[in-house]
Amino acid sequence: ACAVTTCARPTEAHPNCTLLPEHEAYLEARGVSVEHALLAGFRSVDGAEAATVLGFDHPLEHGGLAMPYLHTSPTYYRVRMDGGEARYLAMRGREVPPFLTPGLDTGGDTSLIVCESPVKALAIAACGVGAIGLGGTGTTLVPGIDERRLNSGWTCIQTKRRMTIAFDSNRETNANVARDEARLGIALERAGAEVFIARLPTEPDGTAVGPDDFIVRHGVVAFNEIISAARIADPGRLLSETLARTDKATRSAALAQLLGDKTFAVAILERGHACEIAAGQILKPYQLAGELKAALRKAKKWMASRRSHEGAAQPGPYVVEDGRLQHVAEDGTKTVIADFTARIDRELRVDDGVDSRFVFELTGQTPSGMPLPMIRISPETFATTSWPVMHWGASAIVRPVARAREHLATAVQSLSNPLKATAYAHTGWRQHDGKLIFVHAGGALGADDVDVLLDERLSRYELPLQPAGVADAVRAALEVTKVVRGGLGYLLLATAFRAPLQHFLYCDAAVWIHGPTGSLKSTIAALLMAFFGRFQRESLPASWDSTPTSIEQLLFAAKDMCVVIDDFAPASSEANDRRRIAAATVLRSIGNQASRGRARSDLTLRPSRPPRALVVGTGEDLPTGESILARIVAVGVHRSQIDMAALTRVQARVTEFPHAMAGFIRFILQNASGLEAKLLARFEWFRARAATAGGHLRAPAAIAHLAIGAELFAEFAQASQVFTEAEKGAFIEEAFAALVAFGVKAHQHTAAANPARRFV
Repeated sequence: ACAVTTCARPTEAHPNCTLLPEHEAYLEARGVSVEHALLAGFRSVDGAEAATVLGFDHPLEHGGLAMPYLHTSPTYYRVRMDGGEARYLAMRGREVPPFLTPGLDTGGDTSLIVCESPVKALAIAACGVGAIGLGGTGTTLVPGIDERRLNSGWTCIQTKRRMTIAFDSNRETNANVARDEARLGIALERAGAEVFIARLPTEPDGTAVGPDDFIVRHGVVAFNEIISAARIADPGRLLSETLARTDKATRSAALAQLLGDKTFAVAILERGHACEIAAGQILKPYQLAGELKAALRKAKKWMASRRSHEGAAQPGPYVVEDGRLQHVAEDGTKTVIADFTARIDRELRVDDGVDSRFVFELTGQTPSGMPLPMIRISPETFATTSWPVMHWGASAIVRPVARAREHLATAVQSLSNPLKATAYAHTGWRQHDGKLIFVHAGGALGADDVDVLLDERLSRYELPLQPAGVADAVRAALEVTKVVRGGLGYLLLATAFRAPLQHFLYCDAAVWIHGPTGSLKSTIAALLMAFFGRFQRESLPASWDSTPTSIEQLLFAAKDMCVVIDDFAPASSEANDRRRIAAATVLRSIGNQASRGRARSDLTLRPSRPPRALVVGTGEDLPTGESILARIVAVGVHRSQIDMAALTRVQARVTEFPHAMAGFIRFILQNASGLEAKLLARFEWFRARAATAGGHLRAPAAIAHLAIGAELFAEFAQASQVFTEAEKGAFIEEAFAALVAFGVKAHQHTAAANPARRFV
């Protein structure tokens, strides 16, 4: 907790602060005057006093230079030791706060420099610049599963300002420093800062320098030039700015130079898969996507080398020699476990919105130096000896030694130092770092640091991270209304733009497009799916040939998306036909928003995974049963209703549809506050309008759900300057009239399925 916002003069608070001559010499050699050091509360301590300020229960053999963090209460201490194995000692059991230089404006908006230590921060502050010191490059980040967030020690600083990270020049040679620099940049951005990276040059003789050394050797003016030349920490923005400030003749060379910087590649890796995709899209027009992949591979190898060296330095029963994993017995005897090396690069916590599981990302290498590609396996698979040959083939040999399974798993774990991250296993809306984002196969709209690990069936649900030509894309979407006579185009648009609203108000009905063979049902459904990614008639998400369990799992994972289940063609009209059973099961689960209960092997219940997508079924027939038909809006289609010329025109522009959907989702993001209440009110209003005497209770509700999709699309079109106010109102009324007409027909199907009426 912060006691004060600025540091008091130590001569008043600590009148006995004194410095030994050797400590004065050390500080002055680093550009820190005795006056500034005393102002910061620095003092020389013997072994007993060092133990006291650090909270140790026994005196220390050596004294040192005590550095208090005067803004903390109780005061946090760090001591630079005069001798012993440890160069620095810090208080145990306490979170490491940032060090604030005396007089720092903690609540203002002036720019600040963040460096590696208190002494370096004082050297910078002596130049008249606000500075913050760390107790090591990664010490003020939250440890554990989220290592890219500031710890609570930063709460006393207004972080919504420009902050420049100025780590030592070994950031370009030390993978640990490069990793921590990237993570700190992400954490500061999350806290609202505009983050820049300063690049101190290594001395001509190869000596690494920090800000304090650089200022002493080259002066304040040269240091200010380094700070002024700092580049933006966000790799995507840095690429865009590089393109903006270079002409065509030098652009490719500038980009290539950027890709040659390992710290730039590490920054991309630390921000996750979405950042890699975004960078690739920026570089693709310049034929540098391949160079980006090569740079990322080199950075991964650099990081892996860091982990390998760290692992080799640790005492333990496992080592890597001659490119092989080996076990070291107590008598020093070595036994080869595997004729390859492997390491866990990342430990992913895969979150599906209800439950989470772990997945390991591993890479390896054969004794000849051939790299083994990255694989993803579960902890259960990792605990076996079969995963190497399953994923890496015959060259990954596990020796037939006693307890090979235990040795292999333990060796890989003990020699690994994996990065920890969270990956989402579902699409749609999600709270991430305290803000709403929309997850899809390519990353997330609303955040650029999201890892996604989706089922293969969801791989086509990919939206552009930066939608382009949104107004033209909306106009292309409106062309859908001209493809099929009878208002089906309005239904398609209402359904497509209703799907992302499932998170805010669940639609408990499905749409059903039916017609004879050759009526182009699947082609029409593919137009709908084109709004959500790379879908065609041959690649619709699901089929009624699948089991109900498989379909239910897909509808849970495809949150806030539209899912077409294609080709309902029962072999008979009997109720026990497997496709009819599948349709009845799935449609009931949609209507009840509940999945079938399942138990684990120990008879404990599994978490419920209800449908979260908006479903469109297609088929030659309708499902059977009055209660089943009441849950769908059935629309008949015949080839004679389709304008083939209009269909061809629309199919030529379907690549624009995802840009319209991405723009719509960004529109929702901007208007998410109070959206749930608004949608509920509009739903009740449309339901009252759609109510008809004698109709099934579900019919007006289904029409109302789709109507709010049409209305939100029209509002988005107006915001995109495609519709005027009058055109928006006309579109909503035309769409509502078409939906009501379909609702009437759906009610007729439901009434015809009534058992008593069928008997009469």
